[in-house]
Amino acid sequence: MNTARCLLKEKNLPRQLWAEAVTTAVYLLNRCPTKRLEGRVPLEVWTGATPSVRHLKVFGSLAFVHVADQRRTKLEDRSEPMVFVGYHPTEAYKLYDQIKQKMSISRDAIVLEEESWDWSHMQTRSKKTLIRGINDKLEQEKAEEVPRTEDVSVSHSDETHRSRRQIVRPSRFEDYEVYTDAAINEEGSLIHIALMSGAEPVDMNETLNHAVWRNAMLEELHSIERNKTWKLVDLPPGKQSISVKWVFKRKLNPDGSVSKYKARLIARGFL
Repeated sequence: MNTARCLLKEKNLPRQLWAEAVTTAVYLLNRCPTKRLEGRVPLEVWTGATPSVRHLKVFGSLAFVHVADQRRTKLEDRSEPMVFVGYHPTEAYKLYDQIKQKMSISRDAIVLEEESWDWSHMQTRSKKTLIRGINDKLEQEKAEEVPRTEDVSVSHSDETHRSRRQIVRPSRFEDYEVYTDAAINEEGSLIHIALMSGAEPVDMNETLNHAVWRNAMLEELHSIERNKTWKLVDLPPGKQSISVKWVFKRKLNPDGSVSKYKARLIARGFL
């Protein structure tokens, strides 16, 4: 609780953001070393991998969120000022629109950690200061990018030059163990699918205990019957049938709340 209180006091945030401060405090504490764990962080003990902290930002900082072309006219601003209030499981930032008083989730945002929202006058600082801060932030992020190198090789057959680019893994994947598409176990699921268990159900037995997922499965079955997707026939001699699998997905609103629970029955593409 003391950590959450400090987060609010640091940027003079209102008490209405107390829940976001508590959530962020837990997120940060899980990535901080402790004496009880002999210098290791709780998340490392739980997952077995050292978490990255490069994406961490100062809670309550001023952020500018890009506005998609479809949501604005040519004369309107390309970004909106918001307040950074935490992290979303989809690797995006949680941002609070202080004018509309609603939450937003976005990956396309620039966080100015030295700036803050003026809650007393409900406005940002001078535009010149903010533009300079944004430019400095862009230059900093550009300098931190890993340079891509190119090696030129000569083909002995036709003496033509071809360039080969070194593939650099995006920084947003640093917290994950990445496997190839061929890494499939005997159950037909990707080996690292267990890492996504907190986001979507991966086992049909798990979903049967929740009414929202049962209703989504029934809706899918009714849709299959209504569209006459298949019909029952006898399996030809010497042929092997292809099994099916349930895939579950939560469709989210822009504020991070669940819009719809979706279940799809798909055929496995292997024997």
